Amino acid sequence: MEQLGVRDTKALLDAIRAVSELGDLDTYARRVLREVGSLVPSDYVSYNEVDPPRW
Repeated sequence: MEQLGVRDTKALLDAIRAVSELGDLDTYARRVLREVGSLVPSDYVSYNEVDPPRW
């Protein structure tokens, strides 16, 4: 398995910090999508939320 370089590790930690510093859950999905999109080259990024107790 390839190790992350210093630059990629810093980018990942910055993304985790940005998401963890959110003040409310209403913006969580939008922020996670933005952060993942900045870390992983892709055409689409999606977020799915599952709530098993409500099934």
